[in-house]
Parts: sequence; structure tokens; C-alpha cells
Amino acid sequence: MMPFIAEDLFTTIKSLLRRILQAETLSKLKSPRNLIAHDLKSKDIFLAYSKIEIGIASSKVLQKIKATDLQIMTLKDECRQFISSLVAKLLDKSPVMICLVQKLSCLNPSLIASSPQLAASQFRDLLTILADSGRISLNDCDQIYNKFIKCLVALVENNVKPKFELFHPATGCLDDFLYINFKPLDAALWDALRPLLLLSHGQATVERGFSYNKEVMIENMHKETLVAQRRVCDFLKVNGGVLDVAITKPLLTAAASGCQNYHQYLEKEKTKKLRWPKI
Repeated sequence: MMPFIAEDLFTTIKSLLRRILQAETLSKLKSPRNLIAHDLKSKDIFLAYSKIEIGIASSKVLQKIKATDLQIMTLKDECRQFISSLVAKLLDKSPVMICLVQKLSCLNPSLIASSPQLAASQFRDLLTILADSGRISLNDCDQIYNKFIKCLVALVENNVKPKFELFHPATGCLDDFLYINFKPLDAALWDALRPLLLLSHGQATVERGFSYNKEVMIENMHKETLVAQRRVCDFLKVNGGVLDVAITKPLLTAAASGCQNYHQYLEKEKTKKLRWPKI
């Protein structure tokens, strides 16, 4: 999902750079924008060969085969080149450096809970980007921003901060979560946030390797079925596979009521078609 992608990619990139960069340089990398200020091809920012981290398992293998100092130095130099090239490719191909993607982190529940001031600042920048691109009116920016601030204050006063701290995208749906917590506070603000959340669905092919538009034509399934199928697959991956999923009582109840829910859905769609006939 878009509000999490910038932080997740930055964390991945920084974990790679931790193996080859000096501590002083690494400490300056506090956000994706800091990556631009450092030339990853400059040898001045890299650790000495003896300090490059190749992992415990690799170090044990080198000891076991009794590699020479020259072989070890060559291996670590190749590792440094590979990691720096990999990071450069990630920065070039991934959306982590796109300003809009970075500012969408303001909708990350954990950021809203831990640093509401930062979330408000990013939301302000996000509105500026949307206004510059003609997505929203410049005259509406201040009103939407003030509504967002009021909602942040209301969330603290209503003692729902722990819910935001505990939210995890692997176990919850961000769209539903923000809908439940923001729309009752301000319906107009939710109308402004909804298109931003749709960005994740529109860019699904880029972010997750999944596009229901393409799959609908191939598999001949409804959009809702494909989205539900993908969520089930993601849940299984997070839990380590089918054999590692805990069979809980709520899960059994949901499975038992699956057929009933399906028939309710069909009745709902039938009613919708009768109410809104095609013109």
C-alpha cells in the first residue's frame, strides 16, 4: 500500500547500506531524501575491506575453506560493488524517491500515532503537490488541512491512539481502518483522503505485481473475487504457508458463513441493479 511503501523501501535500502557504509555516513541517512546527497560510487564513504559485513554464514564458510587474505578482500570488494549497484538500481526504479510517495506516509497509522506533527507537515506538503498538479483547488487546501489537524486532535482526545500504534498492514486493511476512524469525525476530509488511498489500487502492478484489471480478462473472475483471493494469498505468505495458519474459532465461523455471505452479496447486487437500471 502506498502510505507504507516509502518507509519500507527506505528501511530495506538502509539495511543493505549498513553492510558497506561508514557509521558517520549511515547516521545521516534519516529519510529517503538524504540518499540523494551521497554519491554511492565514492569510495570515501565506504568501510575498509576488513570491516565490510558479509554475514555470519559467509564468514564461517571462508574460515572453513581457509580462504587467503587476497580472496577475502576480493570477495568483500565484489560484495561492496554489488550492494552499491543494487541500491542504485532500487533508487532508480522504485518510487521511493518520488515526493508524492514520501508524503503519503502521513496516512500511515503508526506515524500518526508516534509523530502527529510530522504527519501534519507531510499532509501539508501533500496538499501542495496535489494543488500544483491540479488535483484539488488551491482554495480548498487550507480547509482540508485544518480538518486533518482537527481529526488528529480528536483521535488523541478519544483515546484511539493505541489502535493506530497497533495497526499493521499485514493484518488489517488500511482503507477500512481510516474509513472507520476518519469519516465519523469529518466526512468532507474522508472525501479528500479517498482518492489518495485509491492510488495503491491503481498502481498495484508496480507495487505488488498484481493487477485485477488484467486478471479479470484472463481468469474471468469478478474484481471482488480476485482482490479477496489476493488478500488470502498474502495472509498465507505472512504466516509461513497453509500448514502454519492457526485454525481459530473466528476463522471457522467465517468459513462456515461463507456461502451465506455469498448469497447475501448476490441479493445485494440484484437489489442494486433493480434500483439503478441501465440507461
